[in-house]
Amino acid sequence: MGEAAQETAETAQAAAPAPQPATLFGLLENFAWTLLGCVAFVWSGVSAYGAFLAGLVALCAFPWLIYSAIRAAIRPRERKWRLARIMLWAIAIAIVLVARQYHEHAARQRADAVLAQVQDYHARKGTWPRKPEDMGLTAASLKQDYIVIYGAADGDPYLMYHATSGGIYAKYVYDFGRGAWRYLSD
Repeated sequence: MGEAAQETAETAQAAAPAPQPATLFGLLENFAWTLLGCVAFVWSGVSAYGAFLAGLVALCAFPWLIYSAIRAAIRPRERKWRLARIMLWAIAIAIVLVARQYHEHAARQRADAVLAQVQDYHARKGTWPRKPEDMGLTAASLKQDYIVIYGAADGDPYLMYHATSGGIYAKYVYDFGRGAWRYLSD
Protein backbone atom coordinates (compact mmCIF):
# COMPACT_ATOMS: atom_id res chain seq x y z
CA MET A 1 0.00 0.00 0.00
CA GLY A 2 2.90 2.35 0.78
CA GLU A 3 4.43 1.93 -2.71
CA ALA A 4 1.16 2.83 -4.44
CA ALA A 5 0.86 6.04 -2.40
CA GLN A 6 4.47 6.94 -3.17
CA GLU A 7 3.94 6.34 -6.93
CA THR A 8 0.79 8.51 -6.85
CA ALA A 9 2.71 11.31 -5.11
CA GLU A 10 5.56 11.10 -7.65
CA THR A 11 3.09 11.17 -10.56
CA ALA A 12 1.30 14.19 -9.11
CA GLN A 13 4.62 15.98 -8.59
CA ALA A 14 5.75 15.26 -12.18
CA ALA A 15 2.43 16.55 -13.56
CA ALA A 16 2.48 19.75 -11.45
CA PRO A 17 3.38 22.87 -13.41
CA ALA A 18 6.98 24.05 -13.26
CA PRO A 19 7.62 27.01 -10.99
CA GLN A 20 7.55 30.28 -12.92
CA PRO A 21 10.38 32.80 -12.52
CA ALA A 22 8.82 35.75 -10.70
CA THR A 23 11.29 38.37 -11.87
CA LEU A 24 13.29 39.31 -14.93
CA PHE A 25 16.40 38.14 -13.10
CA GLY A 26 14.76 34.75 -12.53
CA LEU A 27 13.90 34.51 -16.22
CA LEU A 28 17.46 35.44 -17.28
CA GLU A 29 18.91 33.02 -14.76
CA ASN A 30 16.71 30.27 -16.19
CA PHE A 31 17.95 30.96 -19.74
CA ALA A 32 21.51 32.21 -19.07
CA TRP A 33 23.42 29.19 -20.41
CA THR A 34 21.09 28.81 -23.35
CA LEU A 35 21.45 32.47 -24.31
CA LEU A 36 25.22 32.30 -23.89
CA GLY A 37 25.41 29.21 -26.08
CA CYS A 38 23.16 30.69 -28.76
CA VAL A 39 25.14 33.93 -28.85
CA ALA A 40 28.45 32.04 -29.16
CA PHE A 41 27.02 29.88 -31.93
CA VAL A 42 25.62 32.84 -33.90
CA TRP A 43 28.73 34.94 -33.33
CA SER A 44 31.02 32.21 -34.64
CA GLY A 45 28.71 31.11 -37.42
CA VAL A 46 27.88 34.40 -39.14
CA SER A 47 31.46 35.46 -39.89
CA ALA A 48 32.71 34.74 -43.39
CA TYR A 49 34.92 31.82 -42.38
CA GLY A 50 33.18 30.85 -39.15
CA ALA A 51 31.76 27.51 -40.26
CA PHE A 52 34.50 25.63 -38.44
CA LEU A 53 33.83 27.37 -35.12
CA ALA A 54 30.08 26.98 -35.54
CA GLY A 55 30.66 23.28 -36.15
CA LEU A 56 32.47 22.96 -32.82
CA VAL A 57 29.60 24.66 -30.99
CA ALA A 58 27.12 22.44 -32.84
CA LEU A 59 28.93 19.32 -31.58
CA CYS A 60 27.87 20.32 -28.08
CA ALA A 61 24.47 21.77 -28.96
CA PHE A 62 22.95 18.94 -30.99
CA PRO A 63 23.25 16.22 -28.31
CA TRP A 64 21.77 18.70 -25.82
CA LEU A 65 18.86 19.42 -28.21
CA ILE A 66 18.09 15.73 -28.50
CA TYR A 67 18.29 15.30 -24.73
CA SER A 68 16.03 18.32 -24.16
CA ALA A 69 13.45 17.14 -26.67
CA ILE A 70 13.24 13.74 -24.98
CA ARG A 71 13.14 15.32 -21.54
CA ALA A 72 10.36 17.72 -22.60
CA ALA A 73 8.36 14.78 -23.94
CA ILE A 74 8.56 12.70 -20.77
CA ARG A 75 8.45 15.45 -18.14
CA PRO A 76 5.45 17.74 -18.61
CA ARG A 77 6.62 19.90 -15.72
CA GLU A 78 9.74 20.97 -17.65
CA ARG A 79 8.14 21.08 -21.10
CA LYS A 80 7.47 24.82 -21.36
CA TRP A 81 11.02 25.89 -20.49
CA ARG A 82 12.73 23.17 -22.46
CA LEU A 83 10.69 23.95 -25.57
CA ALA A 84 11.53 27.65 -25.16
CA ARG A 85 15.22 26.77 -25.06
CA ILE A 86 14.86 24.51 -28.09
CA MET A 87 13.17 27.38 -29.97
CA LEU A 88 16.08 29.71 -29.12
CA TRP A 89 18.50 27.17 -30.53
CA ALA A 90 16.34 26.64 -33.62
CA ILE A 91 16.39 30.40 -34.28
CA ALA A 92 20.17 30.52 -33.78
CA ILE A 93 20.67 27.60 -36.18
CA ALA A 94 18.45 29.26 -38.79
CA ILE A 95 20.43 32.51 -38.53
CA VAL A 96 23.73 30.69 -39.00
CA LEU A 97 22.45 28.64 -41.96
CA VAL A 98 21.21 31.78 -43.72
CA ALA A 99 24.53 33.53 -43.06
CA ARG A 100 26.47 30.51 -44.42
CA GLN A 101 24.44 30.59 -47.64
CA TYR A 102 24.95 34.34 -47.98
CA HIS A 103 28.73 34.08 -47.56
CA GLU A 104 29.00 31.14 -49.94
CA HIS A 105 27.07 33.06 -52.60
CA ALA A 106 29.06 36.30 -52.03
CA ALA A 107 32.41 34.46 -52.24
CA ARG A 108 31.39 32.85 -55.54
CA GLN A 109 30.25 36.22 -56.93
CA ARG A 110 33.60 37.76 -55.98
CA ALA A 111 35.51 34.90 -57.62
CA ASP A 112 33.31 35.08 -60.74
CA ALA A 113 34.03 38.82 -61.03
CA VAL A 114 37.78 38.11 -60.97
CA LEU A 115 37.27 35.29 -63.48
CA ALA A 116 35.47 37.69 -65.81
CA GLN A 117 38.43 40.09 -65.60
CA VAL A 118 40.89 37.27 -66.33
CA GLN A 119 38.87 36.11 -69.34
CA ASP A 120 38.45 39.68 -70.60
CA TYR A 121 42.20 40.25 -70.35
CA HIS A 122 42.83 36.99 -72.22
CA ALA A 123 40.33 37.95 -74.95
CA ARG A 124 41.91 41.40 -75.41
CA LYS A 125 45.61 40.48 -75.24
CA GLY A 126 45.71 36.81 -76.25
CA THR A 127 47.70 35.81 -73.15
CA TRP A 128 46.77 35.10 -69.57
CA PRO A 129 47.59 37.82 -67.06
CA ARG A 130 50.67 36.80 -65.04
CA LYS A 131 49.56 38.47 -61.81
CA PRO A 132 46.53 40.37 -60.47
CA GLU A 133 48.24 43.71 -61.07
CA ASP A 134 48.15 43.06 -64.85
CA MET A 135 44.33 43.36 -64.62
CA GLY A 136 44.38 46.42 -62.37
CA LEU A 137 43.87 44.40 -59.18
CA THR A 138 46.12 43.99 -56.19
CA ALA A 139 46.75 40.85 -54.17
CA ALA A 140 45.44 42.71 -51.12
CA SER A 141 42.18 43.63 -52.86
CA LEU A 142 41.63 39.98 -53.78
CA LYS A 143 41.79 39.07 -50.09
CA GLN A 144 39.67 41.95 -48.84
CA ASP A 145 36.29 40.28 -48.21
CA TYR A 146 36.70 36.74 -49.46
CA ILE A 147 40.04 35.16 -50.27
CA VAL A 148 40.54 34.90 -54.04
CA ILE A 149 43.97 33.93 -55.37
CA TYR A 150 45.14 34.35 -58.95
CA GLY A 151 48.44 33.67 -60.66
CA ALA A 152 49.81 32.33 -63.93
CA ALA A 153 52.96 30.28 -63.57
CA ASP A 154 54.53 29.36 -66.93
CA GLY A 155 51.51 30.81 -68.75
CA ASP A 156 48.99 28.45 -67.06
CA PRO A 157 46.39 30.46 -65.13
CA TYR A 158 45.40 29.50 -61.59
CA LEU A 159 42.28 30.93 -59.94
CA MET A 160 41.06 29.79 -56.56
CA TYR A 161 38.81 30.96 -53.76
CA HIS A 162 38.25 29.57 -50.30
CA ALA A 163 34.91 27.96 -49.61
CA THR A 164 33.29 29.65 -46.64
CA SER A 165 31.31 26.60 -45.48
CA GLY A 166 33.37 23.59 -46.42
CA GLY A 167 36.06 23.43 -43.79
CA ILE A 168 39.35 25.06 -42.97
CA TYR A 169 41.15 24.12 -46.18
CA ALA A 170 38.22 23.62 -48.55
CA LYS A 171 38.44 25.64 -51.75
CA TYR A 172 37.17 25.98 -55.28
CA VAL A 173 39.67 26.00 -58.13
CA TYR A 174 38.69 27.14 -61.62
CA ASP A 175 39.53 24.62 -64.35
CA PHE A 176 40.23 26.80 -67.39
CA GLY A 177 40.29 23.71 -69.68
CA ARG A 178 36.75 22.64 -68.75
CA GLY A 179 35.44 26.10 -67.94
CA ALA A 180 34.08 25.08 -64.52
CA TRP A 181 34.76 25.42 -60.82
CA ARG A 182 36.05 22.30 -59.04
CA TYR A 183 35.57 21.78 -55.31
CA LEU A 184 38.60 20.56 -53.37
CA SER A 185 37.94 19.56 -49.77
CA ASP A 186 40.42 19.32 -46.94
